[in-house]
Amino acid sequence: MLALPVLVGAQQRPTPLPHQQHQMTRMQQMQETMAHMERVMGQVRQLNHWMQQHQVQPGFQEMGRAMEQVCERLRQMTGQMDQLHRDPALQRDQDRLREMDRLHDRLRDMIRELDEAQQALRKVAGG
Repeated sequence: MLALPVLVGAQQRPTPLPHQQHQMTRMQQMQETMAHMERVMGQVRQLNHWMQQHQVQPGFQEMGRAMEQVCERLRQMTGQMDQLHRDPALQRDQDRLREMDRLHDRLRDMIRELDEAQQALRKVAGG
C-alpha cells in the first residue's frame, strides 16, 4: 500500500504562468512608483508651504510652485499608465508591453529626478 500525504483544508495555489508573473511584477512596480510619486508630491507641498510662511525669495517660491505642477502632471501620467497596464488588449501584445515597461522606467527616472530637484531647492531656499 502506498502512503500519500494528506492535506486537510489546505489548497495548493496553481503556479502562475510567466505572463501572469510579469503582470504581477508590473502591478507591484506601478504601486511602488505611485507611492513614491505621492511622497514626492507631499514633500514639494510641504516645502512650498514652508517657503510661503518664511517669505523665501519669490524666485524660489515660483520654482516650488512649478515643481508642484510637474508633480501633478507626473501623477496623472503614472495613473494613466496604470490604467493602460490593466487593459486586457494591451496584455496580449508583448511588444507593446515591453515598450510600456521602458516608458514606465522613464517615468520613474523623472520622479526620482524631481525628488532630487526638490531636495536641492530645499537646501538653497534654506529649508
